[in-house]
Amino acid sequence: MILVLYYVLKQRDENPIKQNKAIIVISFLGVLSMFIAKYGANFGFPWWLFYTLPMFLTILVPVFYFKMNKFEIIKYIFLIIISSPVIHVILSLFGWKNYMPFIKIPSLFKIV
Repeated sequence: MILVLYYVLKQRDENPIKQNKAIIVISFLGVLSMFIAKYGANFGFPWWLFYTLPMFLTILVPVFYFKMNKFEIIKYIFLIIISSPVIHVILSLFGWKNYMPFIKIPSLFKIV
């Protein structure tokens, strides 16, 4: 997410993602989203809640926090949507199937 934001905001005179406060906010958002997804699934919340709430947080918080213009918003949303399946494939290849469990990707390693 930090790399996507860095790329999206690189046209600005001073890229705000280089500030410590921005890194802390985005890191907290990532941890909060993972917490909601993990514990939402474990506590039996409906799937549409623990998948969509982190998605909306991931999309909306950076847009408002960095005060993105329309071009930056379009680029950001496109890259965030594309990055999710890419992250799933990479994690699945190494045996972690929890990220998007409804899409089956074979692992490169046999986990016992």
